[in-house]
Amino acid sequence: LLKIAVTALALWLIVRKVDFAALWPVVRGAQTGWVLVAVAAQFCVAAFNAMRWRALVAAPGVRLRKYLYYVLVGIFLSLFLPSAALAEGARTYAFGRRYGEIQRNFAAALFARAAGFGVQLAVVAVAVAFSWRAVSDLLAGSRLAFSPGVSLAVVLIALLGAAVVLWRFRARARSFATDFFSFARHDRRRLARVLWLSLCIQLGVMLT
Repeated sequence: LLKIAVTALALWLIVRKVDFAALWPVVRGAQTGWVLVAVAAQFCVAAFNAMRWRALVAAPGVRLRKYLYYVLVGIFLSLFLPSAALAEGARTYAFGRRYGEIQRNFAAALFARAAGFGVQLAVVAVAVAFSWRAVSDLLAGSRLAFSPGVSLAVVLIALLGAAVVLWRFRARARSFATDFFSFARHDRRRLARVLWLSLCIQLGVMLT
């Protein structure tokens, strides 16, 4: 009953954000088949995320549907929290509290993000290789929308802040780094599976 009540309240909060006057013309003009494909692709992406998480941290006796449950909880929380990273952190912490190894689960979440980013770079590289002329023409005719100097300063400040935090909690950071790199060092087949699932996730997002 509590879950139903919280869900009803959450749905009410979501509906309050929707501009139905602007939404209905879009819905009326949408192609139903492609909308259904896009919705199905979202669930496929969630399933691939659950499979990747389980490949990295296989909790004893925990079935795939439980990982999927926590992935969907994270997606639900992202509708309210100001950052998707906060939602992912909340569901990772909740799973770790329930099934143990909180730090290793956070290391797995960060490693999954890194693997996804690597796959994104590979996809971009392939796309640029096949359309280099169009990309070069686009870059030649555009102006930078940001100041390189300001961007460099922001990056340096972020790196300095990260270095201070890592030094302050160096023992915990060393332990976290050990967990993080263990996913790539000890089992190459698992790493290949994680990269393959990351590619499936990116393809599902692109299709959506």
